[in-house]
Amino acid sequence: MCVWNDFDKDDRVRKKAYSLSKKFKVVVKSVCKAPKPQHVRIISPTLLVEYYWVTKARKHSPRWFFYRLIANKEFWIDKVEPADVYDCNDPDTLVAGVIAKKRYGSKLVYDSHEYWARTMRKEATLYYTLYSYIGNFLQYIRELAYYKYADRIITVSKSIQEIYKNKYNKPTYLIYNYSNYNKDKVLPFSQRKNIVVFLGGKVRVGVSKHFKLFNELGFKVFVIGVNGSSKGVFYTGFLTKEEYRVIMRECILGFYAPENTCKNIYYSMPNKIFEYIQSGLPIVVNNMKDMSGFVSDNKLGYVFDKSISKYHLLSTINQDYIYDNLKKAKKKFSWESQEPNLFKIYKFN
Repeated sequence: MCVWNDFDKDDRVRKKAYSLSKKFKVVVKSVCKAPKPQHVRIISPTLLVEYYWVTKARKHSPRWFFYRLIANKEFWIDKVEPADVYDCNDPDTLVAGVIAKKRYGSKLVYDSHEYWARTMRKEATLYYTLYSYIGNFLQYIRELAYYKYADRIITVSKSIQEIYKNKYNKPTYLIYNYSNYNKDKVLPFSQRKNIVVFLGGKVRVGVSKHFKLFNELGFKVFVIGVNGSSKGVFYTGFLTKEEYRVIMRECILGFYAPENTCKNIYYSMPNKIFEYIQSGLPIVVNNMKDMSGFVSDNKLGYVFDKSISKYHLLSTINQDYIYDNLKKAKKKFSWESQEPNLFKIYKFN
């Protein structure tokens, strides 16, 4: 498995690696922004992680982005080793799978965590906006250059699956970014604190403007996973899954409503939605295709179009059926529930 990210912080790749190591021997090649305490970590007899980095600084440097976007092939060329299957996560690892396919006859599974076509978008900072325009364009060009070598493609939402299946004419599978099952009980409305939670490593454009509105409606706002400072909002910074689940299960709502600035966001099914489910949180989202359809179809919360109404929020979440639905959804939409589908994708004989 190859990922241009820190394995320890990449929830999807980590879940896949642990699952696949139940059936296969797995080696993860993880490219980190900053040095790690060790180059190799043996997690189990069937799971090993190799960490790589391109700087000695404790914080990431431009070299990480240079090798990710420009000199990607040069980075991977001497790190590819024999394997039956290469699992390549996003376009910045695809060339590793192509090299392995040509050298050793390896099969290539491409897991696209995003919808890369025309994903340039406005972000919270000018720097990140420019990066999305340049970096995402180069990522898409790389995908177009290498998708033909993929034996199988994985996507994270139904809409993206249909687009990729028709566009690339490859066997294309859907593995949602479900969260690991949380055995904690779903608390009733009466035992919850008056707190709305946003979980995520970034606060995308359009999200934070709702924080003030929640304050005006009488809710506190917790932002978990991000450092920041604004009136009426408590930022926790990075927390482990175990830590933030303790906080979240007592809150009243899980929230996600970015501006629809590109197709990638419109079709997205982010893991925070499934973390909200595992913490027993009713979910509030805006009108994105896959995300709002999922919440609405499974009656897990509140979907709004233009504005959030306190009346509609409270009348939705103060209903027993919401919590009954969340109890059922925890097992139905857990990562463990789709493991059998995952195993089939990587079995080639």
